[in-house]
Amino acid sequence: MNEVLSLAQRGNGIFEILEDENPELAEEVAGLTGFADLIHLTDRDVQKVMREVDCWDLAKALCGMDDEFRGKIFGNISKRAVAMLKDDMERAEPIEPDAVEEARQKIFSIFTHLEETGEVFAARYGSGRIVAQA
Repeated sequence: MNEVLSLAQRGNGIFEILEDENPELAEEVAGLTGFADLIHLTDRDVQKVMREVDCWDLAKALCGMDDEFRGKIFGNISKRAVAMLKDDMERAEPIEPDAVEEARQKIFSIFTHLEETGEVFAARYGSGRIVAQA
């Protein structure tokens, strides 16, 4: 599945066709790879993104993410915020998949805005993955 999503975002025309044919689905596909790829940002850029993210949205977005991704986020917020976030996550489960996806979209939109304004930096390579710039 991730390979299909990455292929759709490579700039080979597939994603553009999807945007023309079904803009809502294109937005969903962009968010599916986008949120998980935040793991490739520098710690400093993750911190900048996390400052803008609502704690409840983050709790929902982290549902179902692996320990490596959660560790990246937890390592870039305060210990107090981690404790509150874990508490929110425990209270949130089970959570509807649509709510998880909506929260991930919000967070990725924050990242996209910060990238557009030059506050965070990321490069997209042929794999479709975001890779932190040095």
